[in-house]
Amino acid sequence: MSEAEPLRGARILVVEDEWITGYDLIATLTQAGAIAVGPAATIAKAKQLAANEAGLAAALLDCRLGRDDVLPVIHILAARQIPFVFHTGHASQLDLAEWPDAAIVVKPALPDRLVQALYKTIQPGRC
Repeated sequence: MSEAEPLRGARILVVEDEWITGYDLIATLTQAGAIAVGPAATIAKAKQLAANEAGLAAALLDCRLGRDDVLPVIHILAARQIPFVFHTGHASQLDLAEWPDAAIVVKPALPDRLVQALYKTIQPGRC
């Protein structure tokens, strides 16, 4: 990953219910050249964006939004063949074995680690 903006032009859905974290993620993605969509702080909003946003390259998902898990959102993304990265402190609370190709970035994570995980998800052949 040697480009100054490794995610240039990639539309990334951000699903995060903590507003400070959500806006930090937006800033990180924007600095990496991505077009951030969200943050979606509820399952309803995340489902709506996952189902209807055109041109999504990937999604960055917190595993839990409040008391709800993101499984309904994952199913929409998987049906649309949109890859995703988990950004969570709750990975152990969900059975993620169904998605072995999805990277898991544990909170708190350095911005470079998030960008690298998304880059590898979007461009697996270039890494």
